[in-house]
Amino acid sequence: MRKMIWFTLLLLFMASTLVGCQLTNSTERLPDGNSDSKKSSNTELRTVSISSSRGFANINPDYFIEYDDTSTLSFFEKLTTSAEKVPGIVNMAEPEFDLLITDVDGSTEGYHLWIGAEGGKSTLMNITDTHTIYSISEDLTSSLREFVQSK
Repeated sequence: MRKMIWFTLLLLFMASTLVGCQLTNSTERLPDGNSDSKKSSNTELRTVSISSSRGFANINPDYFIEYDDTSTLSFFEKLTTSAEKVPGIVNMAEPEFDLLITDVDGSTEGYHLWIGAEGGKSTLMNITDTHTIYSISEDLTSSLREFVQSK
């Protein structure tokens, strides 16, 4: 009987620990790779390159479009800084697109991208953290769809 009580207490402790780990702030923003700062302005971006994805953890270097104009760079800056973290650990289907953002100093940041249905949200994932996704608003998804389809 005593073993049963200890076993039950152990299970309760483990369950509460797991539930506690899942509770996160759902308004966390997408990190830019520099854990202590965010990109502050679009003047830091040099190019945004988009390719069809070949899977997780790598960026397909066969880009079908590259952007370097100020207005497009500003849009992608807004896209990455306004994306909201989705709580929990994810298990996603293969990504649709890869996104490579290059700063003026030559540093790069890679993302996997899933474009949502018309009127829906899109999803972004940093290639260095494949257990976390970020949600892109319906409004930005509509504009994003235009940028990707202009290939």
